[in-house]
Amino acid sequence: MKLPVLLSAGVVAPVIFAAMPALAQDGPTAPGTITGRAAIGLVIGNSLVHEGQDQDKTAQEKSTPAMVMHFAADGKAGARSADTGAEVQPGTWSIDEQGRLCVVDPGKTPKEGDCVDVAVTGDQVRLTQSLERMELNMRLVPGNPYEL
Repeated sequence: MKLPVLLSAGVVAPVIFAAMPALAQDGPTAPGTITGRAAIGLVIGNSLVHEGQDQDKTAQEKSTPAMVMHFAADGKAGARSADTGAEVQPGTWSIDEQGRLCVVDPGKTPKEGDCVDVAVTGDQVRLTQSLERMELNMRLVPGNPYEL
């Protein structure tokens, strides 16, 4: 469930980072934005939803998120994307020394590319991975409504 691998390899992390567009440059933090451990605290116990960017989707297709993730308080994480079907990809999350959210496959130890900076503004969450200059914008949803 490595974050970068989640988006591209069909696990949680590849699911996240494969959908992330490359950053042109780091932008300023919006007023009222919470970052670091405090932002991660808002994400834990809740879900993140990525709607996708396809403007040609029908209303039915738009009601189905492109990707959903849930971070449980016990350190478990799960993700599901439309690309990988309804199968939930398991993982574990932790916070590194730099206050970043790290997600890996169960039993694995996080490495540099497995961690993202988290910024929360209202119900909008921005995950940024500096190593590969990737960013993903998601919506914060209370609880685990997608049963991940």
